[in-house]
Amino acid sequence: MKGLMSTAEWQVMRVLWAHPNSGSSQIVDYLQADFEWKPSTVKTLLARLKDKGLIEAQAEGKRFVYRAVTSEQQELGKMGQEWLDNQCQTKHGEHLLVLLKKAQLTQSDLENLVAWAESAKKTAPTHVVCTCLPGQCDCHH
Repeated sequence: MKGLMSTAEWQVMRVLWAHPNSGSSQIVDYLQADFEWKPSTVKTLLARLKDKGLIEAQAEGKRFVYRAVTSEQQELGKMGQEWLDNQCQTKHGEHLLVLLKKAQLTQSDLENLVAWAESAKKTAPTHVVCTCLPGQCDCHH
């Protein structure tokens, strides 16, 4: 049962992306500074992530080690697509601009965005058609 992750599950996955093949006690140690989670909480989160097919557990002696079977990029892509799917298409640009203004971007990041925008501009439509059901948005399609 694959699905999107909760905020707490994201925190565990970030540890596993940074430190593959970690045991639950190592994961607790990494998260201890910012979260007051008990080991049982982390084990519950690991079980949920395993049920979602996002991690694997492998026995190593008396303990299990965990590793992600999906990348951070894949999961961010799924989250981003859901975010886009849950809003009127005519507002994508406006909402992305709000996110970009909140993001901490380097000069290199901005140069890449500008280069992408210049390239995308060549084939971008002049108008985006609303596909919302009647009553779901205010763009008055």
